[in-house]
Amino acid sequence: MNKNSTGAEAYVFRLDQICHALEQDRLVSGSPGDAIELLAVGVQPQVPWESLWHTYADAHTRGRRMQAIWEESATARLHLLGAIHALVQGWVRCQADSRSFAASRQRVTSGVDSFVVELNTMTDPTAPELRDAFKALRKELTLG
Repeated sequence: MNKNSTGAEAYVFRLDQICHALEQDRLVSGSPGDAIELLAVGVQPQVPWESLWHTYADAHTRGRRMQAIWEESATARLHLLGAIHALVQGWVRCQADSRSFAASRQRVTSGVDSFVVELNTMTDPTAPELRDAFKALRKELTLG
């Protein structure tokens, strides 16, 4: 890690590459959310929640490697949706009162809504459970 021209800390790795490698590993083991936990609270300095959101959930900002996982299969998409649920849940738990979360709340809520719609169309038997978990999370986002 080093400092960028504004004096802020910047990572020397591409988050897209790290997340891709971690999620490919987790996809095999079936552990969505493990990478989020590691990156958000398991390393120092922590990777900012908003950076993780952009890498995982935002189709306009995620890198080509993470996009490749999204396009890989329905199983991979479901896995990533599970990871995103863990991401948003952790973000709400740790940062709910912060300005950065307040600025992102509407975008995250909109993203959660789109994930609920997507999960409604999936035929995997675990999709309804994850959809319901996202619905509960949406309530937390709108009440917070």
